[in-house]
Amino acid sequence: KKTISIQLGKGSVYVYPHFTVGTPATEKAFGFMINKAALEAADATFKMKVQTFGDLTGTTPLVSVVQERFVAHALRYVKQVGNFSVRSYHGLNGCVIKASKADGDLLPFMGQDEADKRQDGSIEQ
Repeated sequence: KKTISIQLGKGSVYVYPHFTVGTPATEKAFGFMINKAALEAADATFKMKVQTFGDLTGTTPLVSVVQERFVAHALRYVKQVGNFSVRSYHGLNGCVIKASKADGDLLPFMGQDEADKRQDGSIEQ
Protein backbone atom coordinates (compact mmCIF):
# COMPACT_ATOMS: atom_id res chain seq x y z
CA LYS A 1 0.00 0.00 0.00
CA LYS A 2 1.06 3.59 -0.51
CA THR A 3 1.63 5.90 2.43
CA ILE A 4 -0.91 8.63 3.05
CA SER A 5 -0.35 12.18 4.21
CA ILE A 6 -1.93 13.32 7.46
CA GLN A 7 -1.77 16.68 9.19
CA LEU A 8 -0.09 16.36 12.58
CA GLY A 9 1.07 19.24 14.72
CA LYS A 10 2.74 21.88 12.60
CA GLY A 11 3.20 19.79 9.48
CA SER A 12 2.29 16.76 7.43
CA VAL A 13 3.64 13.24 7.85
CA TYR A 14 3.36 10.24 5.57
CA VAL A 15 2.03 7.17 7.36
CA TYR A 16 0.83 3.71 6.46
CA PRO A 17 -2.97 3.56 6.07
CA HIS A 18 -5.22 2.26 8.88
CA PHE A 19 -5.01 -1.43 9.67
CA THR A 20 -8.13 -3.54 9.24
CA VAL A 21 -9.14 -6.83 10.82
CA GLY A 22 -7.99 -8.77 7.76
CA THR A 23 -4.58 -7.11 7.44
CA PRO A 24 -1.87 -9.82 7.39
CA ALA A 25 0.61 -9.86 10.26
CA THR A 26 3.60 -9.10 8.00
CA GLU A 27 1.84 -6.04 6.59
CA LYS A 28 0.93 -4.89 10.11
CA ALA A 29 4.59 -5.22 11.15
CA PHE A 30 5.72 -3.20 8.14
CA GLY A 31 3.05 -0.54 8.76
CA PHE A 32 4.00 -0.42 12.45
CA MET A 33 7.63 0.40 11.60
CA ILE A 34 6.67 3.00 8.96
CA ASN A 35 4.22 4.73 11.33
CA LYS A 36 6.61 4.59 14.29
CA ALA A 37 9.40 6.27 12.34
CA ALA A 38 7.10 8.87 10.79
CA LEU A 39 5.48 9.84 14.10
CA GLU A 40 8.78 9.97 16.01
CA ALA A 41 10.04 12.56 13.53
CA ALA A 42 6.81 14.62 13.59
CA ASP A 43 6.75 18.06 15.19
CA ALA A 44 3.86 17.36 17.57
CA THR A 45 3.25 16.70 21.25
CA PHE A 46 3.95 13.22 22.56
CA LYS A 47 0.29 12.76 23.46
CA MET A 48 -0.79 13.62 19.91
CA LYS A 49 1.76 11.18 18.46
CA VAL A 50 0.61 8.34 20.71
CA GLN A 51 -3.08 8.96 20.01
CA THR A 52 -2.44 9.08 16.24
CA PHE A 53 -0.41 5.87 16.44
CA GLY A 54 -3.26 4.16 18.28
CA ASP A 55 -5.74 5.35 15.67
CA LEU A 56 -3.59 4.16 12.75
CA THR A 57 -2.95 0.73 14.26
CA GLY A 58 -6.48 0.17 15.56
CA THR A 59 -5.30 0.11 19.18
CA THR A 60 -6.93 3.29 20.45
CA PRO A 61 -8.56 1.58 23.48
CA LEU A 62 -5.21 0.11 24.52
CA VAL A 63 -3.45 3.46 24.12
CA SER A 64 -6.15 5.10 26.26
CA VAL A 65 -5.62 2.53 29.03
CA VAL A 66 -1.84 3.11 28.98
CA GLN A 67 -2.33 6.89 29.14
CA GLU A 68 -4.76 6.59 32.06
CA ARG A 69 -2.39 4.31 33.98
CA PHE A 70 0.51 6.71 33.42
CA VAL A 71 -1.54 9.66 34.71
CA ALA A 72 -2.78 7.63 37.70
CA HIS A 73 0.80 6.62 38.55
CA ALA A 74 2.01 10.21 38.25
CA LEU A 75 -0.78 11.53 40.46
CA ARG A 76 -0.14 8.86 43.08
CA TYR A 77 3.65 9.15 43.31
CA VAL A 78 4.51 12.65 42.15
CA LYS A 79 2.78 14.66 44.87
CA GLN A 80 5.48 16.16 47.01
CA VAL A 81 7.99 18.66 45.74
CA GLY A 82 10.45 17.28 48.28
CA ASN A 83 10.70 14.10 46.19
CA PHE A 84 12.70 16.02 43.59
CA SER A 85 15.91 17.98 43.59
CA VAL A 86 16.98 20.56 41.04
CA ARG A 87 20.06 19.37 39.17
CA SER A 88 20.30 21.99 36.46
CA TYR A 89 18.56 24.91 34.83
CA HIS A 90 17.47 24.70 31.21
CA GLY A 91 16.52 27.45 28.79
CA LEU A 92 13.28 27.28 26.85
CA ASN A 93 15.27 25.73 23.99
CA GLY A 94 16.31 22.82 26.24
CA CYS A 95 19.98 23.81 26.57
CA VAL A 96 21.55 23.82 30.02
CA ILE A 97 22.15 27.29 31.44
CA LYS A 98 25.28 27.80 33.48
CA ALA A 99 23.75 28.93 36.75
CA SER A 100 25.92 27.50 39.49
CA LYS A 101 27.91 29.10 42.27
CA ALA A 102 31.54 28.21 42.84
CA ASP A 103 30.48 25.63 45.47
CA GLY A 104 28.20 23.85 42.96
CA ASP A 105 24.87 25.09 44.36
CA LEU A 106 22.42 26.46 41.84
CA LEU A 107 21.77 30.19 41.78
CA PRO A 108 18.40 31.29 43.21
CA PHE A 109 16.02 33.30 41.07
CA MET A 110 13.83 35.14 43.59
CA GLY A 111 14.85 38.14 45.71
CA GLN A 112 18.34 38.44 44.26
CA ASP A 113 20.35 41.33 42.86
CA GLU A 114 20.48 41.33 39.06
CA ALA A 115 24.15 40.28 39.07
CA ASP A 116 23.47 37.29 41.35
CA LYS A 117 20.30 36.08 39.65
CA ARG A 118 20.08 33.26 37.11
CA GLN A 119 19.14 34.14 33.55
CA ASP A 120 15.53 34.86 32.59
CA GLY A 121 13.67 32.25 30.58
CA SER A 122 15.15 29.26 32.37
CA ILE A 123 13.31 26.19 33.58
CA GLU A 124 14.25 24.06 36.58
CA GLN A 125 14.74 20.33 36.05
